[in-house]
Amino acid sequence: MTPFATPKTKVEFTLGRTLLWLGIAVLFTTIQIQQSLNSGKLMFGFMLDDDLAYYRDGLQRLYFLQRDGIIKLLKRLVTIPPHAPGGTLFALLGFAVFGIQDWAPSAGRGLVILGLIVFIAEYLCRGLALIWKLLIVVLALTWRVLGITVVEGRPDMILGLLLACGILLVTESSWLKSSWQKQVIAGAFFGAALVCKPSMSPIGLFLLISTLFVASLMDIWRDKNTQKELLPVNGYCLGTTLAVMAPYYLVHGRSAISYFSDVIFGQGSEVWHMDLSLTGHALYYITGAGGEWLIGDHWLAVWVLLALTNLLIYWQKNRREFGRSIVQNFPLALPLMMVLTWLVLSVPKTKGVYFGAALAGLFLFTGMQMLVYLLQHCQNFRPSKYRFGLGLGALGLLGFAWGQFKWPAVGAEPERWRAAYQVTEKMALDVRHGLPQDAKIFLLSRGYLDMANYHILKRRAGQKYEFPQYNSFILNDLKTNQKLLTQADYIIVETDADHMSRWPAYPQMPTLLTDIQSPQFRLWREYPDYLSDQGGKILIYQRVSK
Repeated sequence: MTPFATPKTKVEFTLGRTLLWLGIAVLFTTIQIQQSLNSGKLMFGFMLDDDLAYYRDGLQRLYFLQRDGIIKLLKRLVTIPPHAPGGTLFALLGFAVFGIQDWAPSAGRGLVILGLIVFIAEYLCRGLALIWKLLIVVLALTWRVLGITVVEGRPDMILGLLLACGILLVTESSWLKSSWQKQVIAGAFFGAALVCKPSMSPIGLFLLISTLFVASLMDIWRDKNTQKELLPVNGYCLGTTLAVMAPYYLVHGRSAISYFSDVIFGQGSEVWHMDLSLTGHALYYITGAGGEWLIGDHWLAVWVLLALTNLLIYWQKNRREFGRSIVQNFPLALPLMMVLTWLVLSVPKTKGVYFGAALAGLFLFTGMQMLVYLLQHCQNFRPSKYRFGLGLGALGLLGFAWGQFKWPAVGAEPERWRAAYQVTEKMALDVRHGLPQDAKIFLLSRGYLDMANYHILKRRAGQKYEFPQYNSFILNDLKTNQKLLTQADYIIVETDADHMSRWPAYPQMPTLLTDIQSPQFRLWREYPDYLSDQGGKILIYQRVSK
């Protein structure tokens, strides 16, 4: 067995172990939610984030389910697909099972944690004793990417982890000699990733094709006889991927690709562009902001130490033919795909701490694999005192990992966020009772109106109410923004707009504000902006004349 390979032992499930992993997943998810409710993102920090779009969509579909039933809901999912099923469906599931609570979608994502625990314990750790499986699972739960998966409504975490699972299954051992079950499961992982957040599908497709190409090329290079398996093996995988993704992309594929093009190459790309040095781009998802957010320097150091230790053990076992063994037996496709994943994420100027989940997932899984290899090697130690030392070392690593553990999004300001939450509730009531449903609204503000919409959805309990149409000034097109302003019946403005300086349209603010302060508009409502550092206000202007 090589340092990155899992044992050959058959995967087996038992009811007792399944209940154990379920209990750990529930405990971990609950603790993450409780922490976040008290001092993290779920203390209303989600209210101005992308999470809200998925929560609103999930709530709307829940009401549709309650009113019209499951069959019509499924039809609606096909005719009007969600922007990102990985965000909407977990929100829908959470609200349906746990009630209309802000934390319910996070509880729904506990299923992802359960799936990852089972994948790590019953696949990566197969062949190990239960105590060692438990150790590795508890170690894995200290990785930041898993806690973030619970509390973040964005589907980027789930997308990245699904891609990492697919890449690992294809590259960890001889792909063209693998079982058809493994090929189908790998295809299902890739298909689920491509559906999870379709706007990122070009990156997912690139990694899928690259993974199959690299793994197949390595196998054929090592054994020419595997050529005959090239088409059937990759056919099983790609066929499964297409079967999983087809229902969504046949209906919504064009708009998903268009959105991706705008975010990467179009006007929307400027929002996510980062002007970093070459080194800054190269290290962003390793030791930079993205790596620190999803992995942490301590786990990178442990990963490097595990890699060096395992290579040393492998060299000791194969010292006479080390080079030949590396070339012929080592799963080179896996480290090659880690490098390629790092490149495809690092080369574009578009950056975000959430976008590196696939690379973080690969670091997580390969780190756990190397630990499995090390444990397999050390279990053969004689006399037993060395095995006792192994146990102490494992406990030391566990203590170190939990000592470095960090909660996602710590440092929330309870009073400030609670006050801001109450403002959006007041805004929701004003909009619900004061604005006609056919009103057009133009936003020169953060997502306060998104939150007001969410509040209305939470309170309507299936009651029909169409939220007024609204648009934002995010596009870097003054004529379009002035046209939207001209068409608007209501304008929402923040007097402290410094936080929007990274938006492409920010320089247009003075021009747009001049138009609003004309006699055509009157001040309709005013709210304190508790998220402003400069004592700003949220103002709603009403058009009084065209």
